[in-house]
Amino acid sequence: MPGMRLSATVFGRSVAWRRMLSGPLRAAVPIPALAALVPAAVDAPRDAQDKREEREEREEQAVPRIRRMLRSLATSWNAEAWVALLASAASIASYIYYVQQGLTLAYPDSISHMMIARRVFTSSQPGLAQLGTVWLPLNHILMLPLVWNDTLFRDGFAGTFPSMVAYVVSAVFMYRLAALVFSSRVAGWAAALTLMLNPSVLYMQSTPMSEMDLICLAVVAIFYATRWARTFDANDLVKCALATAMGTLVRYDGWALAAALLAVVGAVAWRRRGRLIAESHGLLFGTLGLAGCVAWLIYQTVIFKNPFDFLNGPYSAQEQQQVIEHGVGLPTHHNALLSLSVYTHTTLDTLTWPIVVAALLGLLWWIYRTRLRTMSWPVYVILIPFVFNWLSLFLGMTVIQTPEVPLYGVSTFFNVRYGMMMIPAAALFIAALTTLRRELAPIVLGLVILASTPLVSGATPYVLQDPLHQSGRALAIEEGQWLSSHYHGGAVLASSSTFSGLMFDSGLPDRAFVTDGDGASFHAALAHPETAANWIIMSPASGNYDPVWAALHDRTDWHQYYVLRQTFGKTQIYERRDTASALMPPLQATHPPAIGNDPYNQPRASFS
Repeated sequence: MPGMRLSATVFGRSVAWRRMLSGPLRAAVPIPALAALVPAAVDAPRDAQDKREEREEREEQAVPRIRRMLRSLATSWNAEAWVALLASAASIASYIYYVQQGLTLAYPDSISHMMIARRVFTSSQPGLAQLGTVWLPLNHILMLPLVWNDTLFRDGFAGTFPSMVAYVVSAVFMYRLAALVFSSRVAGWAAALTLMLNPSVLYMQSTPMSEMDLICLAVVAIFYATRWARTFDANDLVKCALATAMGTLVRYDGWALAAALLAVVGAVAWRRRGRLIAESHGLLFGTLGLAGCVAWLIYQTVIFKNPFDFLNGPYSAQEQQQVIEHGVGLPTHHNALLSLSVYTHTTLDTLTWPIVVAALLGLLWWIYRTRLRTMSWPVYVILIPFVFNWLSLFLGMTVIQTPEVPLYGVSTFFNVRYGMMMIPAAALFIAALTTLRRELAPIVLGLVILASTPLVSGATPYVLQDPLHQSGRALAIEEGQWLSSHYHGGAVLASSSTFSGLMFDSGLPDRAFVTDGDGASFHAALAHPETAANWIIMSPASGNYDPVWAALHDRTDWHQYYVLRQTFGKTQIYERRDTASALMPPLQATHPPAIGNDPYNQPRASFS
């Protein structure tokens, strides 16, 4: 009956509602039926969401375009990208400033580095043998893509570009290292800014010197070693080893870094995972991390027949220090306290006192906080440069002069750039203070910025004081200009290790010079210079070994073919008699400016 069908339908619906309200949703009616029963309940949230989106869209349109762009950048870029952007801007601005000041090539060694790379392509005997025996090759290899271009070579950009890239990468990994160690982005920013804003770093990244390359690779290697100590991920260990291997091909400081990391990797793996893991990871790191050292020894053996020519050859630092010690002496040799004083003052002047004090406090706090736990051991490798440089002074392997410690009675600057190697350590441990108390973070950041201003650090970067207090670069310019104005053809016999500045400033083609990088041709020219060269340049007072002087100064057989055209201090320039102009002016000796009785302020190419 109709009445009965209606009551059954109503009853069925009421039962369905009771089931839906009292039990789980899956026990009630199917989803399509539910949507049919409550269409208003489904549509109501959609309407509210649509209205909300319309309101947000109207508000978005009201925001100025610049604010939208900045907000988009803030959400899409991470902190590392901002560090890279700021570092790139600082790098370019610093380079432009020092180019305008004419100081990019103030260091004599900066020209020597570019000349080595350039002569791989353009010398009379091009090839890898031009990389030489003493300076490690990676810095010069990185210059090869640009150094062939005469414009980029002459203005120094070909050699400076790798330093600029290393500066940016150093800043990014300094941020990553501090953020990893202290689990704080603020700490990362404090470390990155300490490195980026240091005036000595900003200057050195604007030169073709090798210090920034090593700082970059050291920070990268320590970052991956620190991360490996937490995860034991073999990928991190391989990255650490590759960065270490590259560092061993930049400066010999990198060899000390490699040895320290190898010891730390073995010790950490042994303590945390046992002997088998220590052996496997130690073997992996040692094979890759020391590959650069092995490759350098093989190169020395194949090209120069002596795997240790860089250590005991005539151009080696050891030979240079022996000459100095036999002359005026090496006060730091076997004097531990004086060596410690010299390098400590170098570090203090490079970093400034406020940064050093803050970094020492951060180091003490970090030691107290970690209790020297095994996982923190890779962090302390960042202190190795202090031990290496102190030991180098003590063993008589290097020389540093600072005004605070006048070794020869003269207050001057020499090799003070070695203090830069402690900047990453200071940057890392000053960042530790930001984790001590939240209120200290803005104080630390303010201190870093203030210490980088001329008010605290001085108007001239500390590392720039070295070339400004030496006469070698100014004398090389004068020598090169004289040769350029009097040259009228023929080969020039000279040592590139001694007269690279003269060769650069003369503007003559690289093939015009016969140098000690030319192998058999050079030795033949020394035996019979009259058959190979129209010009001879040599000096008895160079800080570097001059093979031309060593071969010719005691001989007289060649004098009949040459006439002394000019002298600059102790530098002697000869020309063949049959090519010299009949209107040749009389000899005029030119003396370098007197700047004190200092054995290092003589015409020379700087020690490396």
